[in-house]
Amino acid sequence: MKKTSKFDGIKKFFTSGSWKLALIIFIMAALIAGIVVLNFVYRKDDGWDKLLYELMSDLLSAIVIGLFIGLITKIITQKLFSVQINMKKMRDLGIDGIGSGRFESSDVKKMFGGSYYRHKFPCVIKLMFLVGDVFLKVYENNFAECMNHGCEVQLLIARPTEDNREYLERVAERYNRGATDYIKKIKDDTLVTALKIKSASKNPDNLKIRFFKDEYQNNLRIAKYCKPNGEVTHYWINLQPISKAAKDLSIALKGTVVNDERRSPDGKEDENLCSVSEQGFDFLWNMYGKTEAVTAEEINKIRN
Repeated sequence: MKKTSKFDGIKKFFTSGSWKLALIIFIMAALIAGIVVLNFVYRKDDGWDKLLYELMSDLLSAIVIGLFIGLITKIITQKLFSVQINMKKMRDLGIDGIGSGRFESSDVKKMFGGSYYRHKFPCVIKLMFLVGDVFLKVYENNFAECMNHGCEVQLLIARPTEDNREYLERVAERYNRGATDYIKKIKDDTLVTALKIKSASKNPDNLKIRFFKDEYQNNLRIAKYCKPNGEVTHYWINLQPISKAAKDLSIALKGTVVNDERRSPDGKEDENLCSVSEQGFDFLWNMYGKTEAVTAEEINKIRN
């Protein structure tokens, strides 16, 4: 049986919205009481008929003012509570922020760490892209530095082979790039950049690439920091409308899981968007283990 706290009644009072009505009544009662007291203190020598007339006039004004204040209070509190409720729903899903699809400076710090970042360098970076050429190119040096500090980069991209062309052409049309040859783009841009990252790192084998067939849903980026007492994992899940006109309208759902917060008391995984997205990545990563390319020779074999 669930234990009840002495604060449960107070909590229920505030979450039910009853406090707003009580606040309105209190304000109106205070205004009325103040008007009555002031009239009797400062106008006690006036006649009762005049005093009563003035009192009723003041009371009517107080009621109007009280209703106006109550209306404004209701509107403001509804907005505030609506925001709080939505934020709580997001936190329950594991999301603690929303940003544009493009990385901001704070995102770069969380993803790649560095000597200035409190968690230093990530131990694992997990990426799922359809192509991923732009992201790898922009942060080429960051990847190499992370790999120098022992970080393993797991990159999942679409399989750039002729037997997968029909799927990639459909996706190219759907994701507003029209006649773009994704097979050529992956081979000539993504994999070439991957080779540059490897050559710039003293731990080239820390960049591992695997190729999925047709499971792409959303751009997913994960940075995991390993600590003696647990883990800190940052997530970015990009959502983009399937529309040519919406190519610049993607948003990123951002979340962070600290240590073992994903674990509920019974030891089972909590169903939040971040942890489930990582489970999906791990499932595909393990499923396509046979397609892994690690060395420069393996990557060039796929390119050719």
